[in-house]
Amino acid sequence: MINSVAKKFKKKYRVIFNFVPIKSGGGLQNALSFLSVFSSYNKTNDYLIVCNKKSEIERLCITNNLEYQSIMPGKWGRLLYELFFGEYLILCSRSLIIFNLFGSAPFISFGIYKISGFAYSNIIQPEIPFWDFLPWYNRLWKKFIDKLRYWLAMRSDEIIVETDYLFKRAKEGVFKGKCMHVIKMAPSIMVLDTLPASISTPTPVFRDTIDILYLSGPHPNKRIHQLGPTFFALNHGDKKYRLITTLPETSSYFTLIKREFQKSGAIDTLHNIGPVAPSQVGTLLGVVDGMINIALLESFSNNWVESWAAGLPLIVTDADWARYSCRDAAIYIDPDSPYEAANRIASIFKSQESLQQQKEKGKLHLANLPTPEQKSQQYISIIEAARERLETRP
Repeated sequence: MINSVAKKFKKKYRVIFNFVPIKSGGGLQNALSFLSVFSSYNKTNDYLIVCNKKSEIERLCITNNLEYQSIMPGKWGRLLYELFFGEYLILCSRSLIIFNLFGSAPFISFGIYKISGFAYSNIIQPEIPFWDFLPWYNRLWKKFIDKLRYWLAMRSDEIIVETDYLFKRAKEGVFKGKCMHVIKMAPSIMVLDTLPASISTPTPVFRDTIDILYLSGPHPNKRIHQLGPTFFALNHGDKKYRLITTLPETSSYFTLIKREFQKSGAIDTLHNIGPVAPSQVGTLLGVVDGMINIALLESFSNNWVESWAAGLPLIVTDADWARYSCRDAAIYIDPDSPYEAANRIASIFKSQESLQQQKEKGKLHLANLPTPEQKSQQYISIIEAARERLETRP
C-alpha cells in the first residue's frame, strides 16, 4: 500500500481534506454537501481528500473525479492512520494545510497548518452533565476521550464552530486566545436537491396520524426514551400522533426506548423505520408532519435547518443554546414536563393557520442563514486565506 501511495504523489497536494473521522449522521451530511459544492469549485486539482474505503465519501469522490486516498475502515485502520499513515501522507504530498471539517488532524501530524471544525459542545459547555447516563467507569473513559479531543483541538491553528452561541462560549472559555471562526448552519445540498419533488408531489400516505420525525442515530443524549409520557398525553386529545424514529432495530438504545414507551403506555405511538441514507432524507421529510430534536445538548443540528427547508414545524429542547440559534422558528419543550410539552406540540397542529405561521417563521429564519454553496465557499475562503499566507511567507 505504501509503495502505491508513494507512486501516486508525483505532484504536490497543498491541502489535505481529512474526512476520516466522519462516518454517519449530520457530519456525513455536511461532508457530502461540502464536497458536492467543492467538486465544481476545484480548479487547481492540488487538494487531496482522505476518507474511509467503501464509504459514501469515497463514492462521491469517484463520481465527481476528485483526487482522494482511502484508508482501511475500522478501528485498526483508524489507529494506523492516526499514528503513522496520516503523517506519511502529509510528507509524501508535501502539504501545507490539513482541513478537518469535523474532528482533528491525525494524532501524529507535525509541521502542517491545521484548520479544524469543532462540534463537541459538551467540551465547550462542561456544566452540562453530558455523560451522566453512563456507569461511572464508562463515564471516566468518555471524559478521558474528551480531554484527548480537547488537546487535539488545541493543536489546531484555526477552529471553526457553527453557531454564534458556541463561538461566544468557546472564545470566553476553553478556546480563549485561539483563532476562531463561525460558519453558520445550512441544509445539506443533497436534501435540498430532493425536497422540491417530495414536497410538491408528496407520496400518498393514507393515515389518520400526525407523524413527527426524530431523525437521529442511537445515542442517549438524544433523550428519545423520555418522550413516551409526552406522546401518551398527546394521544389523549382530538388528534393522534406518532413518533417516527430512524434507529437500528438491534441497537441497545432502541431496546431502551421501546421499554420506556411500553412503561408509559405509548408503545403504539412509536414507529421505527430504521436508518435513512443521506440521499433519502429529502424524500422522508416530504411525508412527515414535523421534526423533533430534544437532545440534552447539541453543538448544532441538521434537523433544525432541514425542517425549515422542508417547511416543517420544529420541536426542540427548551435550553439557552437552542433558543439562541432557533429564535422563534421552533417550539420549545421539556420532556420532564410531558403534559406541558404535549400542549405545546398540540398548539402547532390545532389549526392550519397556526401551522402555517410556524412554517413561515422557519422560512424567514432560514433566509438569514447561508445556502449550502455559501457555507462551502466560507470554508474554502478560510483555507485559501491560510494558504496564501503560508505560500507568501518569507
